[in-house]
Amino acid sequence: MKNHLITVLVCCLFFIGCKDDKANSNQYDPSQPVVFTDFSPKEGGMRTRLYIEGSNFGNDPTKIHITIGGEKTKTIGADGKKIYCMVPSKAFDGIINVRVDGPDGKPIAEHTFEEEFKYTPATIVGTLLRKVDEDNNSAFQEGSFDEGASIPSNDCMVFDPKYKDGDNRLLFSSNHSDGLHLIDLTERTVKRLFPRTGYSTMYSFTFSADGDTLLFTDDHGQDTTTRANIYYSLRREN
Repeated sequence: MKNHLITVLVCCLFFIGCKDDKANSNQYDPSQPVVFTDFSPKEGGMRTRLYIEGSNFGNDPTKIHITIGGEKTKTIGADGKKIYCMVPSKAFDGIINVRVDGPDGKPIAEHTFEEEFKYTPATIVGTLLRKVDEDNNSAFQEGSFDEGASIPSNDCMVFDPKYKDGDNRLLFSSNHSDGLHLIDLTERTVKRLFPRTGYSTMYSFTFSADGDTLLFTDDHGQDTTTRANIYYSLRREN
């Protein structure tokens, strides 16, 4: 019985030793050079999984810094022989640069591949601003994109015609039954400019030629001159 226990114990120690050796082999060895040999795939778009091959760059992703086309991307994983990351957006020129920091945080190696990654822009469709409940219903909610703001639907959208560099990027939208909204894409907020109670049905809106006046119509379905059918809103510069 004792002989069996000793045999099992020896086997366990053997496997633990092998595991430790494998882990240590993936760590950076200061007595050896850091080598980068290749990357794959050679082309792709944003969020393409990219693998960089080589040796002795360690297994700590926080010590490996990568830029593709001048754009930084997070190192997701590394095992000493292969680095895993994802292609960032706008990596147009495709130049891949890798920098490895040592245990003290100082750079120990840097490499720029001669071959460039061929970046292929792709159209990506996603949801900008709409929250739904468990029954797939949505309602208007002012506030921050990140705190539940929502617009159930839009019929017409127009960017701010007076935008200039440095300004917040503003998008105006309307729903024929839910009012006129201001969406600040920079601050990621939404608010209602003109409520549903102020009109019957709004199908479209537009800006004046100078961009200072917002005009929107009311299709109230009545042949009368006593009800307004065009409203306007003036820009406030502050």
